[in-house]
Amino acid sequence: MSKKCCRAVADFNRFRLSRVQCIHRDHVIGIRRKEYASRRMTLATGQLTHYEPPMMRGHVDLISPHLISGWAIDDGCLDQAVDIAIFADGRKLAQVTCSGLRTDLREKGGFGDGRHGFRYEPSPPLVTTRSVRVTVRHAISGALLGGGDVMSPADTSVRPADLNVDVPRGCLALPAPERPREMMELLGLYDGRTGLFNLLSQVDFAGRTPQQVHYSVFGALADPVADPVAWSPALARDALNDLLLSPAFQRNILRLFLDAFPEKRRLLFVHIPKCAGSDLSSHLVTRYPSVPERLRAALWTSKQELFEELSEVVRRLHFSNAIFVRGHINLADYLEQGLVRPCDRLFTILRDPIEVAISQVNYILTRLKVDTAAGTFQPDTREWLHLLQVELPAGEVSDTFLRQLGERALREPQIVRADSMCHWLGDGDAQEVLARLDAHDVEVTNTREYGRWLRERWGISSRTRQNESLKFLTRNTLRMEDLAYLRGISEQDEKLYSAVEHHLLQAGACSVTGGIAIAAIPEAAAAA
Repeated sequence: MSKKCCRAVADFNRFRLSRVQCIHRDHVIGIRRKEYASRRMTLATGQLTHYEPPMMRGHVDLISPHLISGWAIDDGCLDQAVDIAIFADGRKLAQVTCSGLRTDLREKGGFGDGRHGFRYEPSPPLVTTRSVRVTVRHAISGALLGGGDVMSPADTSVRPADLNVDVPRGCLALPAPERPREMMELLGLYDGRTGLFNLLSQVDFAGRTPQQVHYSVFGALADPVADPVAWSPALARDALNDLLLSPAFQRNILRLFLDAFPEKRRLLFVHIPKCAGSDLSSHLVTRYPSVPERLRAALWTSKQELFEELSEVVRRLHFSNAIFVRGHINLADYLEQGLVRPCDRLFTILRDPIEVAISQVNYILTRLKVDTAAGTFQPDTREWLHLLQVELPAGEVSDTFLRQLGERALREPQIVRADSMCHWLGDGDAQEVLARLDAHDVEVTNTREYGRWLRERWGISSRTRQNESLKFLTRNTLRMEDLAYLRGISEQDEKLYSAVEHHLLQAGACSVTGGIAIAAIPEAAAAA
């Protein structure tokens, strides 16, 4: 065995990894291209097998919304037609046999009988409203054809530049994942410089069935395929690629990731907007591997960003016994997905309801000011402008105009939600929410006790406040009718907040877990 293989096996024994694990992005997937040189070995169980792709050539001559054409050949068998696979934005469109006669190849010589051309007409045609990344690969090896990786602009026919980033010859083959945990550990080897498909092209899928591939991603069996005889390792690779790029995988990523590592304690934060949650998260992400809620949203997280974040979390998990889940996740969402277990820690922070509403509007106005100056509006700022029926041109916008806009925003129900704290804690009135907090042992503090709670519960001393907004509106500057309106839509939140604050004051504690009843609400607050 070579010194490199001996070193890989020694590392494997030292870290006691179950299948394929990696603690730094540079220790990934065999020997990469020259620019990534310097001994990068894959750790794998069992035998260290080498991946030797067939000697294939090919080129994509044309990519348009209506036609993709070119040629491909196996130099080891010139008279045998090979298959190519066509992908759009990473997902497989079709697998095509290259058997069309190309007289130019036949006349040139060295191409057998010249029957190595392909023509594929997408049906429906590729979208013309945005750019699409089209990738054409040899179906078995996964190697890119020349000119086979391109962004196709809308309504244009292009001869793409060759962006060849293939799997290098002679790299070590990775064992195919059998369970979701092994799938997540495989994604720990993801490198955004080469992408998902090139990672999967280094996996040995021999003997893997469609059901096993599906189970490794979702932890559940799929329906049997119609023609299992046609199944092959290359199709298994393509199927896994499609599953990982599917909306279902991204939409359910929190549950899938947490279920893949059941031994890790879950730190589940119910982040109610404008209740110091961003500040808490900024501290905890430095102490624990964290999974942000936004990974579930394709609008906010691209596929590359999704896999890069998962890779980072997987590698950090080797040094932590807990996973921090952050972002605006409703308590009901945690419960409905079955993410809460008795051994986990579930916590939230409350704030005076009027201050929550004012802070929410100030946050929106701050974002609008920043995006207007930048000349680029994010998805949420575009939605707020739509709700307020306002168009803002690029450039500066006056604070006076923003304050006037803020007064309108206070009365927009989709911006300032009625009883928002009760909503984020599972909906219902204050009594139902308190019962739910008690039933699931949710630890509750408020912004007045936040600094003390941060010190006593997490060992963090900090006077900073992350994500603070400009103060366009304050309680003192609001009109009396606006304050009356906010009180009217916050009755249940006020009861909830008063009950928790009363309990904290009575106990002299910085937080409370269970034991809060509606009877604890002071009579004046209950009658409000």
